[in-house]
Amino acid sequence: MNKPLKIILGIVGGVIALTIVALVAAVMMFDPNSFRGKLSAEIKDRYHRDLLVGDIKLSVFPWLSVKISDVSISNAEGFGKDPFAQVGMLDLGVRLLPLLKSRKIEASGIALSDLTLNLEKNAKGESNWADFTKDDKKDEDKEENKNDIIKLKDIDISGIELKNATVHFNDAQGGKRYAADKLNLSTGGLTSTKVDGVKLDGANISYSDSVGGKSYVVENLNLKTGELSTSQIGGVEMKDVTLRYNDSKANKSYAVEHLNVKTGTLKMGSPADVEIGLSVASKSPEALVDLKLLGTVLANFDAKTYTVNKLKLTADLSGAGVPGGKQTVQLTGNTFFDQGKGVLLLSKTELQAAGITINTDITGTGLSGDTPRLSGPIKIQPFKPREVMSKIGMKPMVTADKDALSSASLNAQYMGTFKSATLSGVALNLDQTAITGNINISDFATKALSFALKVNKLDADRYLAPKAEKTSAKADSSGDAAKKAALNATKIPSDALNALNVNGTLDIGSLKISGVNMSNVQLKLSGEKDKPKQQEISANLYGGQIKATSRVDGTSYAVNTHLQGLNAAPFLKDLVGKDPVSGTGNLNLDIIANGATVGDVRRSLNGSVNFALQNGAVKGFNLGQIIRKAQALATAQAPTAQAAAEQQTDFATFSASGKFVNGILKTDTLDAKSPLLRLTGAGEIDLVNEIINYVAKPTIVETSQGQGGKELDALRGVTIPIQLSGSMYAPKYNVMFGDIAKQQAVKQLTKQFDSHQEEIQKKLNEKLGDKLGGELGGALGKLFGSKKPAPAAPAAAPTEGKPATPAPAAPAPAVETKPGT
Repeated sequence: MNKPLKIILGIVGGVIALTIVALVAAVMMFDPNSFRGKLSAEIKDRYHRDLLVGDIKLSVFPWLSVKISDVSISNAEGFGKDPFAQVGMLDLGVRLLPLLKSRKIEASGIALSDLTLNLEKNAKGESNWADFTKDDKKDEDKEENKNDIIKLKDIDISGIELKNATVHFNDAQGGKRYAADKLNLSTGGLTSTKVDGVKLDGANISYSDSVGGKSYVVENLNLKTGELSTSQIGGVEMKDVTLRYNDSKANKSYAVEHLNVKTGTLKMGSPADVEIGLSVASKSPEALVDLKLLGTVLANFDAKTYTVNKLKLTADLSGAGVPGGKQTVQLTGNTFFDQGKGVLLLSKTELQAAGITINTDITGTGLSGDTPRLSGPIKIQPFKPREVMSKIGMKPMVTADKDALSSASLNAQYMGTFKSATLSGVALNLDQTAITGNINISDFATKALSFALKVNKLDADRYLAPKAEKTSAKADSSGDAAKKAALNATKIPSDALNALNVNGTLDIGSLKISGVNMSNVQLKLSGEKDKPKQQEISANLYGGQIKATSRVDGTSYAVNTHLQGLNAAPFLKDLVGKDPVSGTGNLNLDIIANGATVGDVRRSLNGSVNFALQNGAVKGFNLGQIIRKAQALATAQAPTAQAAAEQQTDFATFSASGKFVNGILKTDTLDAKSPLLRLTGAGEIDLVNEIINYVAKPTIVETSQGQGGKELDALRGVTIPIQLSGSMYAPKYNVMFGDIAKQQAVKQLTKQFDSHQEEIQKKLNEKLGDKLGGELGGALGKLFGSKKPAPAAPAAAPTEGKPATPAPAAPAPAVETKPGT
């Protein structure tokens, strides 16, 4: 822009110089209009251009003045037919006596109206003004300079006025275009040392770059200055100016409207009050910003130091792209910048927005070099997060604890560059939680985050949504299929996990989450972007300890968990609101899976699990009671009257192990022991469809001790198969009475055989002989499970009145039952 401006000023100066020459010539020749032909011929001869000059009016006293209308000069060859320059009217007057006597120019004023100037540069870099800049008369010019015909200090002009001027510069080589339209410029008195003010009304200035797709526009430029001298500017005032920026390639556009600038006297080494106001409009995001800036500016251009004291910047934001639709931001403080040393100081800086107040004192170093650095304390004054969220238009956060998010504050030491940032000595308070430590982003480009934080205590449940009220079982079951499908279709945020570039540790003194209380929690997280992420967690909980590691690699997952010494009842009570199992337990889990959704992960689940509980109980059903009812149903007898029994099944040990095979947990190693029974079992659980198919096999032990043992003597040694099926969360229990009846029949036959074994053996020996009868008797004993050895002596005479062996009882049909029946 500087070069075209110099060219414009040079051309305007040339026109003025030619006019002065024309004046002198006109006075000498007394016929100014006759001079037109000679001047046109001279231009044609020297520059090969056509000069047209309209009417020339000349007056001599009291001022030597001339008015020339309709002046135009043709364009250079190869640059089109439009004139190079046109002037509607030129009016110039000078005092003749000072000019002749002392070579001093005293002008009444210079007025130039309807100027049109077309500057061009073609694709080859050739300009349409080059012929005017040829130095044909260097020697002649130097001689004139030596003679000092007219010295600059001898100029005294009452004013210059430029009306309705237009200047265009089209650079075809660079793909750039400059334009200035509606130029209306006026000045006060002009001497070699000062100008009594400059005024510019309503000018439009633009720049466009067709290659880069960017354009800049200044509309309605209204500028007014006080007296201008070599030592000071008597104030600057700019009103209602519009600035526009457009980037067609990036599809971005911005506008600054109603720009107003007002300053006091600008003098080197002295402070000046500055007031700036403007409006900025943005389409993406949609926002309107009204800015107002006040401050006292002190600039030392020689030392390259700049100070702004009592800075106050207020921004009123509105529009769809503004959080909450409307915001006010205010910044106050003092600023000092040393350009030579590259040092920036922001002192007593305060930023207020949306109910948050931030105080800081920032020191910047190396800002003039390749290693800029900013540092200083940052303090966020206590604020109310709920109020802030409301002010920025966030949906009200419904939490289990209505008093959560009631207070927060932050203190930290900041240090950073344009590529990295560190917060050290972090002291963050959220309600009753205190967080301390360090946070570092070592590379903004790769978002490399590291942290080491300590938390005194955190009740995460306070910040979660309240638990939904339980609906009826009927309502729950009607939506089971939909809920199951929705859960399986839930996407796992693997993209967000893969994007993480993090290495950090988090220590929590006490943590409550999902009702579970933990202490001495240690969490480690590591992994670069698009590389496997490793997580480690350890904690103390409910008398035991958990250690777990997990690995995430894209959509592949691996989990290894060890839990020891867990007191199951209070753990489950806090976790799910009830304690279906009690005892002290251990758990080992080692699984792998992959997939983008919960269903995919379930279907691909493989690995192993084992657990063991001691000295506890399974609550919700009384296995002894179920067996007694089953016995009564099998024998068609009314159950023995019992006192109300506690609905739980005690055990001394309870262990199981299984393997996950493509989303199905298969196990045949269930082993539980109690004074009443021994329990084994086998089956599988389909995790995808949430279905269980399992057969538990309790066996009444040979004792009358234990839970309900005395009433179950008749079933001692009998295994009672119980089938569990249906939903894994609410399974149905089906006692397999057919197997019980068969076992009971065999037991009765064995008992009868045992009581008459000697008698039967004697009969067999009589009929078949001792040897064959003894062998057959032994075989029968094995068949019925007799515990008595066959008699060695010959059989005695048969006794009378032998009781008949009872027939086996017919199997009873299976009966379905549920826990608590």
